[in-house]
Amino acid sequence: MGAMLLQHLSEANAKKFGISIHGKAVADHMHRLYLILEAPEQRVVEEFMAPFAQAGSVKVLPSSTCEAVTERRGCDA
Repeated sequence: MGAMLLQHLSEANAKKFGISIHGKAVADHMHRLYLILEAPEQRVVEEFMAPFAQAGSVKVLPSSTCEAVTERRGCDA
C-alpha cells in the first residue's frame, strides 16, 4: 500500500487533479506526512487525499498565499 500511496503523490498524478505540489515532508515517528498543495478548491484536495484515508486519518487545512495575506494586511483579516 505504501508504494501505491507514494506513486499517488507524484507530480504527474497531482496534475491530473489540477493540483500543484509545493512541498512534502515526512515527519517524526508518528508517521505523519505534511504536504503543501495548491488547488482550485479544498474539495479537490480532499478527493486527491482520499486514498490516504484508508491508511489513517487525513486533515486538510486551508491556507493563504503570501500575496493574499499582504493584500488583506494580515492573517486575521
